[in-house]
Amino acid sequence: MPGTGETGDSFGTSVAVGDINGDGKPELFLSAAEENTATGAVWVLPGDTSGPTTRGSYLITAPSVGFSQ
Repeated sequence: MPGTGETGDSFGTSVAVGDINGDGKPELFLSAAEENTATGAVWVLPGDTSGPTTRGSYLITAPSVGFSQ
């Protein structure tokens, strides 16, 4: 998985499942509310035939979607 864990990030604050790419395999979404000085981040683990996988996972941060850090 991309990124590194730091004490106090609150990894796993929220967890959700959904098929955002329409391939019929649900992705797993994991948030860390305090990541990046409390702007937060979401990790996306792609769905595979046997469940979520870290292969191809990616991180969504405020700057990655056009917001300031």
